[in-house]
Amino acid sequence: MTLNFLQINLGRGREAQDLMVQKATEENTDILLISEPYRKPLSQAWYEDSSKHAAIMKKKLMRTT
Repeated sequence: MTLNFLQINLGRGREAQDLMVQKATEENTDILLISEPYRKPLSQAWYEDSSKHAAIMKKKLMRTT
C-alpha cells in the first residue's frame, strides 16, 4: 500500500486552504501535513498541535488488508 502525502504552509489564508483541499483531491492525497492552517474543517479527520500552528489531516479512508 502506497500513501500519498502533501506538505504545505497555508499562511493562515482561507483561499490557500480551499486550494489545498482541491489539490489534495486532484492528486489523490491521503495525508496532508499543514503549517499555519486557516481553520479546522468540520468534516475531516484533523489533528492539530496545542498552538494550532500545525496540523495533520487524513483526507480519505485508509484500509488495511
